[in-house]
Amino acid sequence: MTRTKSKLQASVGRGLGKNVLLTPKRHRKILRENIKGISQTAIRRLARRGGVKRMSNDSYEEVRQALKAFLTDVLKDVIMYCEHQEKKVATLSEVSLSLKRRGKVVYGFRGNAVVARKEEQDKRT
Repeated sequence: MTRTKSKLQASVGRGLGKNVLLTPKRHRKILRENIKGISQTAIRRLARRGGVKRMSNDSYEEVRQALKAFLTDVLKDVIMYCEHQEKKVATLSEVSLSLKRRGKVVYGFRGNAVVARKEEQDKRT
């Protein structure tokens, strides 16, 4: 059972950019202060894993800025790899290569994960 509605009724209550006479327009959310999304408890958990007992309140903002700088540099490298390969989607291999370029090797990952598993199975037999 489908109901047909007129153009005016169809456009009411459907969100931003729904114009009756023109085509719908897309709206992008402007991203601001996303670094605040990393909460104090998340930073505290990471610090505990690193062996930190206590942290001052000033250190949380410093950790956020350091994390933002690190991620910015890594993502610049990922974008560089994607543009060189003319890809539109970044995969795990580009992230792994950019981390390797910075000297932060991800262990257990050698390019294509499927190939790595096959090689390990071949070594066992």
